[in-house]
Amino acid sequence: MKKFKTIFVGENEVGKTTLLITYDLKYLPEKYLPTAYDDFSKIYKIEENKEIEIEFWDKGMSENNDNFTRFIYDQTDVIAICFAIDNRSSFQNIESFWILEIEHYSPNSKIILIGTKIDLRNNEERINELKEENQKLITKEEGMDLAKKIKAIKYFECSSLNQKGIETIFNEIMLICIGKYDGINQEKQKKKGCILN
Repeated sequence: MKKFKTIFVGENEVGKTTLLITYDLKYLPEKYLPTAYDDFSKIYKIEENKEIEIEFWDKGMSENNDNFTRFIYDQTDVIAICFAIDNRSSFQNIESFWILEIEHYSPNSKIILIGTKIDLRNNEERINELKEENQKLITKEEGMDLAKKIKAIKYFECSSLNQKGIETIFNEIMLICIGKYDGINQEKQKKKGCILN
């Protein structure tokens, strides 16, 4: 069975760990959520008699030891860079930190960009908090523009709270891994009928 590796990177508390937990468990735990999640893998059936395995890794900013960082990025096929739409610092650090790190440790990996916590677009309390700080939520257009700038294959948005957009992200990762994602004709690829086991 062919194996692939995807790592999720981003600042702490942007929701990447929650995203991984929600996808793995198929629900969002109400109790304590860890700051990092154990690596796990999923099997995908891509044809009648063909399956692939994808490992998912969780990396935070605190893991900055060179040897460990090199180990994390080793043989990575896809890198998912995450930011929270209510945290502009996490958005700005993609260019100032994450892309530089990726170019150094894993320049040949495919990149996708993910904006998390999109449920906050309907949260007046959080919107008002940001206004008091002369800040505002990051828009979908800003995310798409950044994705083009960093040459990401695609920009995604999701909410672990509402479980919105999560399956789409991981199904697209699968398509990237098996080389069926052309970055242009997305709808054609989605109709190929790949099945998650």
